Amino acid sequence: MLMRFSQTFFSELGLTAWQARPGYFSPRSRASQPLESHIDSESANTQPSASHSGLENATPMTHETSAVISDDVGLKPIPWVWVGAGLADIWQNSNRPEWQLTLNILKAFGRAPDQLHFVDSTLCQSEETMMDTLDKIIELGVERVFVFERDAAIIKDLQAGAELIDLPRFDQLLASAEAKRSLYQILCQATG
Repeated sequence: MLMRFSQTFFSELGLTAWQARPGYFSPRSRASQPLESHIDSESANTQPSASHSGLENATPMTHETSAVISDDVGLKPIPWVWVGAGLADIWQNSNRPEWQLTLNILKAFGRAPDQLHFVDSTLCQSEETMMDTLDKIIELGVERVFVFERDAAIIKDLQAGAELIDLPRFDQLLASAEAKRSLYQILCQATG
């Protein structure tokens, strides 16, 4: 079964349309093939297709292998943690284009807003606030933290216990399709 997205979906993310390679999201082919043969079959099959289905389907949009693995093992997807200045102003503020973009990103990865946690680095100035924030991140069980900046005080403490993955800033994401493409690729690699 192939996962297909509409051209509208890709346009919202600022990406060109694509289609998954046949069998790529099939749990049987991924689980039963050795890694080398899976890579060989991917490299041999690089022609994108022009056919797309609409996003208006009644079925929820999810990453098929994640859903299958989660159902089989009973695991919940690991939440994302984003760290950046001003995220508290953006969070669930429907008037902000950054929030609309965040919702589109979550939808693209089949995630709900409750699977995204943010840390507004401008609010983490005291030692007590930073320790509380670090404790909450540890409780989430994440090994990777996505950062929009590296110069915040909390970053040094995060580096000691988590892998930090840089994301393009929201102003870049709103202005550039290339930044959106880069974000998509970073999130795919980090969560895939």
